[in-house]
Amino acid sequence: MPKESGFNKTATPVTQLTLLIVVTTFCRLVLNTARRFAYPFAPALSRGLGVPLTAITSLIAVNQATSILGLFFGPVADRLGYRLMMQAGMALLVAGMFAGGFFPFYGVILVALFLAGLGKSMFDPALQAFVGERVPFHRRGMVIGFLEFSWAGSTLLGIPAIALLIDRLGWRAPFFVMGGFGLLGILVLRVLIVKGGQKEPQKHSVVLFKDAWRPLLRERAALGALLYSFLVSVANDNLFVIYGAWLEKRFSLSIVALGLGTAVIGIAELIGESMTATLADRLGLKRSLLGGSGGLSHLLRHPALSGSDSGHGSGGFISDFFII
Repeated sequence: MPKESGFNKTATPVTQLTLLIVVTTFCRLVLNTARRFAYPFAPALSRGLGVPLTAITSLIAVNQATSILGLFFGPVADRLGYRLMMQAGMALLVAGMFAGGFFPFYGVILVALFLAGLGKSMFDPALQAFVGERVPFHRRGMVIGFLEFSWAGSTLLGIPAIALLIDRLGWRAPFFVMGGFGLLGILVLRVLIVKGGQKEPQKHSVVLFKDAWRPLLRERAALGALLYSFLVSVANDNLFVIYGAWLEKRFSLSIVALGLGTAVIGIAELIGESMTATLADRLGLKRSLLGGSGGLSHLLRHPALSGSDSGHGSGGFISDFFII
């Protein structure tokens, strides 16, 4: 595994790690917002691009499909270094967002969201491994829970901000803003994580996926975790892909109201992530995972999803869903 650099040597190790967590949380906030903004604003993108809503769901599907590629980027990060992979992920986000802003065509937006999703799939495994090397296991749940605040932040802060941008400046404006923030993230990461000494050439410098994956495929726990992540993502996205259009149609929400209303989802997610950060280490990671999965399965059977109610309880369902 390549040696990663130290930090600014004038600061204490705790301060250095705290700074890095704050900066990477900001980077993940931008990545998550780019990943998620198409969900609530699918109708706005549909109108802006002049395509049917089903075409926007295809954009979302392509974006989500990049999650599968994240399975391959983990071993690559181990070989090439976490710093390089995090910067590369942010670079893909920047390229995609600026391309989507400058060239407002369906095919370009398709590529833009693909690059944004790919960037997140590169950034997240590298960051998690980076943290795993530097945080003791008994504190890891707390740190990962803090990093996951960026997921709630994307709906609590990012989506409402994008709603205001679309309302005042048009649907292309968010692409430029997210591209600019992504570029800022690259620069800060480059300064904060100073590269160590030059790596010596290695005989097996070319990353061989089969070599990286062979040990993983022998671990039943790892295979179970991969299957679990895949199935949960499929279940969640069956709801996510239509909830923006559903809210707009059912409650006649404007773009701003839809964005600000999504902040309720952000609050719910913030509660869930706070519970992870404060309780996961105490209850045990396995027990916490099983409890969250059971709650999610129960909520996915809520009558609000089947159309058997007339709106009663829908708001409570949404908040409870995103807490889990």
